[in-house]
This record gives sequence, structure tokens and C-alpha cells, in this order.
Amino acid sequence: MNLGIESELLEFKESTAELHQAIESIVSMLNKHGYGELYFGVKDNGDIKW
Repeated sequence: MNLGIESELLEFKESTAELHQAIESIVSMLNKHGYGELYFGVKDNGDIKW
């Protein structure tokens, strides 16, 4: 299954080990757009890690 490509409003992180980067990403989305989506367990190309 593939969730698509990352954009200014959609960010993928492979694991919670990337929590610091994830927080920076979501804060940037919220500051610029007021909303956004962040998914853990998804590779940069949109593939879900099984």
C-alpha cells in the first residue's frame, strides 16, 4: 500500500525515532497552513512499513 508523495501538508516518518524531526515538520505545517498530516511507519516514498 502506498500513501502517495510528501508535500507541504503531508509528511512521512519511518519511526518514532524521528520524533524531533517530526515535531519540526508539523510545527512548520501548522505555522504556514494551520493544518497538516504526519504519519509514522511510512517510508519517504509513501510505502507503509510492514
